[in-house]
Amino acid sequence: MVDIYRLIFILLIMTHHLYISGPFESAWIYVEFFFILTGYYTMKHYAGREEASFEDRAHEAIAYTLRKFKRIMPYVVIAVLLEYGCDYIVDYLETGSLGKRYMLFMMENMIYEVTLLSSSGLAWTNLSPIWYLSAMFLVFPLFTLMLSCKKMHKWYLGYLSWVLAVLYYGYVGVIGKRDWPHDLLRAFVCLWLGVFVYGLSEVIQKHRRGKWFTLAVTLLEAGCFALTIFCTGYNTQNNKLIVFAFVIGTAALVSRCSYTAKLKGSRIIGELSMVLFLMHCPVKSILKCVMEEAYLSRSGILLYYVISILFSVLLLWAGKKIETKWDREIF
Repeated sequence: MVDIYRLIFILLIMTHHLYISGPFESAWIYVEFFFILTGYYTMKHYAGREEASFEDRAHEAIAYTLRKFKRIMPYVVIAVLLEYGCDYIVDYLETGSLGKRYMLFMMENMIYEVTLLSSSGLAWTNLSPIWYLSAMFLVFPLFTLMLSCKKMHKWYLGYLSWVLAVLYYGYVGVIGKRDWPHDLLRAFVCLWLGVFVYGLSEVIQKHRRGKWFTLAVTLLEAGCFALTIFCTGYNTQNNKLIVFAFVIGTAALVSRCSYTAKLKGSRIIGELSMVLFLMHCPVKSILKCVMEEAYLSRSGILLYYVISILFSVLLLWAGKKIETKWDREIF
């Protein structure tokens, strides 16, 4: 069910990135859900680990970060190359020249995006989804370093993980900014909210009681996510309420105490969601080049969804084939 929610929220983010007035203009807030989910799974990975020396913990923090991101890097490179290629073609068609200075500027900016450094303030984010991965990539070693210390678990689980979010959202608010340092702060706070979700899900599991309890957790899970979809569908300004619903709904979801936990899923859906998250913007740019403003017509929008999904499925299939081949040759 986690992967199904991932796919649903990615499709809503795709709708948001069409940049047209209508439903789900505020669907950018679903990025918070993905940050929280990442924080939860990272906490789950480190839970119960014994304390080690600072040197060992620092090494593990970097190693875990690289392991997490290396599988998506080929898709990042493809997405960035497609996006910048479309931008350069559009610039050439509009100006009628190759624009060597502009090309050099784009190449420099592209390098920062491919290496997930655009959220460092060194460059502007051209490919919209990259800011999310870049912000998480930059704060992730510090986050995992803090988690790898066993005493930090209790410290953050008991108090600071949610207080940090209260102070951040209370002062800054829930914003869709992608500029430095808002993106890094937003990533760091939401990752720690995932730690709080881990602790909350543990509490739910300890109080597990019969069918009525399971039904209540199921309704809580479904109600929280239905509320988020309703709020973003009508573009309400209850963004803080949505973040609260993400925390409660995700805790109910990952506690495995609801009826949805019995549903059999496929990890391939979650992997497809990430590829789709990266590829839908280049597909939109390609359609914009080919169809100009007609890509915003009903048939153009339908093509946007269909091609994005098919292209992502094809890339994921090719990636799996290559990965399997490499594993066989190496091992």
